[in-house]
Amino acid sequence: MLKFAYGIETQQIDKKFDEFIRPLETDITEEGFIVVKNQSHAATLTKLISEEELHPLVQLELVRASLSFDDYGIRTINHLNYLFLDMVSAFIIKNGNKEQIEMALYQFEEHIIATDEGQPSPIYFIDCHLEKLIKGIAKAYDIEVSFFDLDKFKEND
Repeated sequence: MLKFAYGIETQQIDKKFDEFIRPLETDITEEGFIVVKNQSHAATLTKLISEEELHPLVQLELVRASLSFDDYGIRTINHLNYLFLDMVSAFIIKNGNKEQIEMALYQFEEHIIATDEGQPSPIYFIDCHLEKLIKGIAKAYDIEVSFFDLDKFKEND
């Protein structure tokens, strides 16, 4: 099952907020993001730290990342990987002949940002503008792919 979180972009983490941040389920990145797994905590923290942006994220369990990963996601100091929800689409391969699936994956490879291999079926993440292309490749290889509706994610409370 996919896990979701929120990234709060900040210029610096001020020590005066440290006592508030520490008890929350948080993580940070070297690039200045605070990752919070609870939406209400994220909203409160966003108000506390003025002029900051809140970014919905999807957490990857066991990630195989492409070279473009850093354009679409962040890695925390605790080695957790997240993708920006508004920039990606996610799909699984549902059906198809093994050989056809392998050939389709070869075609998909140049478009895949990351693969979450920590799920029952690998979940492939691509740029959100490439869904039509992936569906076309799947159709050409006579395999079935299924896209997740990431807009309807549930918070992890």
